[in-house]
Amino acid sequence: LPFPDSTAPAIDALQAIFSSYVRDLLMADVGVRRELPDAVHQMRVACRRLRSALKTFRPLLDDDSVTYLRDELQWLASELGEVRDTEVQRVRLCKLSDDADTTSFIAETLDARLRAATSSALAALRTDRHDYLIEDLILLVSEPPVTAAAFNPASQQLPACVAQPWKRLKKSVGKASVDGPAEKWHDVRIRAKQARYAAEAAAPVLGDTFTRLGKSLAKATDILGNRQDAHVASLVLRDLAQQAPGAVAYRLGIITAHNEIAGTQDIQDFLHRWPDIVHRAKEAGLD
Repeated sequence: LPFPDSTAPAIDALQAIFSSYVRDLLMADVGVRRELPDAVHQMRVACRRLRSALKTFRPLLDDDSVTYLRDELQWLASELGEVRDTEVQRVRLCKLSDDADTTSFIAETLDARLRAATSSALAALRTDRHDYLIEDLILLVSEPPVTAAAFNPASQQLPACVAQPWKRLKKSVGKASVDGPAEKWHDVRIRAKQARYAAEAAAPVLGDTFTRLGKSLAKATDILGNRQDAHVASLVLRDLAQQAPGAVAYRLGIITAHNEIAGTQDIQDFLHRWPDIVHRAKEAGLD
């Protein structure tokens, strides 16, 4: 469906947004079944964008329908999660290793995990639960369960919806610090993704200021994603070290130390970009 201009009813914008994301999910679904490169990642992104849109535009949607669809999309994303996480960690940890035996141990161990995770994910795509979800998503596009407010102009309704995830992000950043716990920065990352997806969803309808905000947030979420990957990598390395022979276990410990230093730099990079993000939000009228 084409994106309407901002004077059109908000329901038209919602249909265009949902249509785009459901199409992306269906295309990625085919790729996962064919085991194409990056297909699992693309399918998880489509799930996250749909869940985010359902949350962002919740004031314009029937609450019960939104809750059900978000829960089912979370289930689907979780079924794919182990595959994607293992793919990411295999690439990251092999790059960090400069020893052939250590690299071989990492690759062989994670490849075995990846095969098991892929088998489980493909089984989930063959279930009735998955088929029912696809049917419900197609219905979401054709007959979105909207409230009366969705028939007001998009320019009146969408900015207020996008403002909510932005406010939650600002609050989360205010509670975090460079040397704070990983959980705080994981929360910032989640909030930043929600704000980014909200801005990107509305941008084709609301215009350039939301496009610029989305791009600024995209750079930030990439940085925070590296930070989270570094945190997960440390956990994976400790697990691998318990299974590894002595010399390899020692090298895995060294890799862990270097990895954690890189994670701290990511936080500093994010904080350096934060003022620009705030500026973009002000341009979009959210701050």
